[in-house]
Amino acid sequence: MYGCIWLKGVTLDGEYKEFSSMPPSYWIKLSLKSKPKDIFSRLLLDDDNKSTEHIAVSKILEKKYQDAIKFLLKTEEKEPYVYSTASNLAVAYELSGDFKSAIYWMKEALKRNPNSHYNTEWLHLYILKSELKIKKGELSLKNNLLITLPKKYNDNTLIDIDGQKHSIKDIRKALIYQLKERTIFVKPKDEIVANLFYTLAEIEANTRVVNEAIEMLKFSKLYGFNNSKLIDDKISEYQKSYIYAVLRYLLYAIVFIFIYSYLRRYIIKIFKK
Repeated sequence: MYGCIWLKGVTLDGEYKEFSSMPPSYWIKLSLKSKPKDIFSRLLLDDDNKSTEHIAVSKILEKKYQDAIKFLLKTEEKEPYVYSTASNLAVAYELSGDFKSAIYWMKEALKRNPNSHYNTEWLHLYILKSELKIKKGELSLKNNLLITLPKKYNDNTLIDIDGQKHSIKDIRKALIYQLKERTIFVKPKDEIVANLFYTLAEIEANTRVVNEAIEMLKFSKLYGFNNSKLIDDKISEYQKSYIYAVLRYLLYAIVFIFIYSYLRRYIIKIFKK
């Protein structure tokens, strides 16, 4: 089903491109429409399956964060070094507003399973650290981006984030996965989600297609990006790039048809002689 070309359009430079993947906007729209209990409905309704993980998730979904934390800490004492326990503790602490503890348990989760969530949990950890800095007043997103991109880059360009090097391709993958997961739980508005959507829009425009970049900018605005004029200007810029590209390809098509028709008539005349 997913072997077909799904993502297609033009780049910021007007080049037509096709990618064998579902567009990020498809997954984000699904996440925005979803509720946490919808995602875990079968887990919650299965009375015969009362594993510790299920009980902890149920408490988190019911927003009983302190109950979930107490339960998970007892679980950790009985059966230490389990990845899901550390990961769920990080989420429970984050949702309760205790970012310091969330950071501790996310680091612990990464130690236990560094490849979790398709190698994107480094971004979750970075988000937690940013949330703590914002809470302490050490960071403001008013005129800053959590991920600063260079003026020119491609998929293989390396960016330093929180002391580690990540390629643009890996950053894009992490942004899509983490935003897809986060928008299930975090509904508009949220300044960090808005900020990350803006960065993803920039990456989509410069390495993929502008029509998806426009969708990401709309999500950024939905989540309350602090500079709505910048969003509108970017959308206008990307729309113009798309229109110019379409007009250019249309012109190419007209010229091709004209030349083809002329040559066809010319060849027919030659053969008639």
